[in-house]
Amino acid sequence: MRELSRDSTSNNREIIEDHLRQGRLLPTQVILPILHKKIDEEKEKGHHHFLIDGFPRQLAQGVEFEKQIGSPTLVILFQCPKDIAQQRYLSRRLPDRLLDNEEMFKKRFEEFDKENSNIVDYYRSAGTLEEVASVPTTYQIVSILTSLDRFKQ
Repeated sequence: MRELSRDSTSNNREIIEDHLRQGRLLPTQVILPILHKKIDEEKEKGHHHFLIDGFPRQLAQGVEFEKQIGSPTLVILFQCPKDIAQQRYLSRRLPDRLLDNEEMFKKRFEEFDKENSNIVDYYRSAGTLEEVASVPTTYQIVSILTSLDRFKQ
């Protein structure tokens, strides 16, 4: 989304910028057409596997994504204790996220906590969910991911 917020040709640039600045989630009716367009562009380049980080944030987004674009073959859930997630969140210093502070983390984590169990249950029952501990180093996480057979498909 940050890439699109800097794209002067994007029809949704102002909406995206505003939501990023305020730390709010983009509405489904805004994000799905953006994802659909980007996926179609990448397919035209010969790409067929996509990693969509941090999506869906609500079960309804995932269901609507499946209706409009297609079902995922793999959904990865990175398990991370709240204190480590907070430390990572507060240390990332993203230029477009001026409100990334402890209060915003608490708000976003509460949203995540409230919505995530439904999403996890949905993809677990669909057989597409892989849960990965995200406490090891980045190198260890990449090693774990590349060992997943479904990640190689």
